[in-house]
Amino acid sequence: MSQHDEGSSPYAVIGIITLVVAGLLSFGLLSTPTQPAPDPAALASVTPGPTRQQEARPRRLYALADHPVLATGVELGRTSCDLPTFDKALGPLLAYYEAAVRCFDRQWQPVLAKLNLPFTSVKVDASETLGETPCGRSPAKDEAIALYCPVNETIYMPRDRLLPLYSAAQRPWVYLLSVLAHEYGHHVQSVSGMLIAAWDEVAGAGGTGPLALELQRRQELQATCLGGLSIWAVSDGGSLVKAYSDLTASGRWDTSGSSDTHGSGSSNATWAGRGYRGRATANCNTWPAPAAEVR
Repeated sequence: MSQHDEGSSPYAVIGIITLVVAGLLSFGLLSTPTQPAPDPAALASVTPGPTRQQEARPRRLYALADHPVLATGVELGRTSCDLPTFDKALGPLLAYYEAAVRCFDRQWQPVLAKLNLPFTSVKVDASETLGETPCGRSPAKDEAIALYCPVNETIYMPRDRLLPLYSAAQRPWVYLLSVLAHEYGHHVQSVSGMLIAAWDEVAGAGGTGPLALELQRRQELQATCLGGLSIWAVSDGGSLVKAYSDLTASGRWDTSGSSDTHGSGSSNATWAGRGYRGRATANCNTWPAPAAEVR
């Protein structure tokens, strides 16, 4: 689940950098042998204008179906990832989450850099309870078990919401990993610009009603698919090989339930599977998909 402050525009999260180039001071007409007049050419060499690289700095692109991240031929590489021993105690659990998202970072950063899109590492909060976030009020337990806040680029994995479900899950640690990967999918949407573009579409559809809910499901199911793709990308060896094997063998995403905003269990399974098949980001383009695939 992604969250933003409903009382403010999502555009407030986007920083604007203004480059100011100072002009040269004018110089007097007289000079002395001990105090020669400055050489304009020399001054020019130490007061350069904006470079080509600065002019082409990475920036978000606000698009959905035709976003460059989802273009044909954009692919993630595959590598191994070694995680610390899983433990439900706060310290080891947070270390486990952080190690996993750093693995995801290493696979996504070069993809976004190649597309000249910005990238930042996501943070993880594994506190006992979900308190207030910079994105606004905390949703009730029946609304969300975890969330991503783009304002501070943090995934919230509250222990009191997740650990009871962990204990009941068929594949407990894989269950938590699938939740984390889904929220990481929202981070990819955010840094690329797709998340704000999706919010604009939902707002344009009135915020509620059948069309707005369908748009929210497209956003959430894409995060599920991007999460599956992230797990595929880091499961070529190391700790996540078994997670990938378990997830593909089960044929479903362990977090999948049924929700008007997040989609049905079968839709989550479909899009997670497309992510698990790996490599191509275009597999996660939910926006042109038929309505029957995003129920």
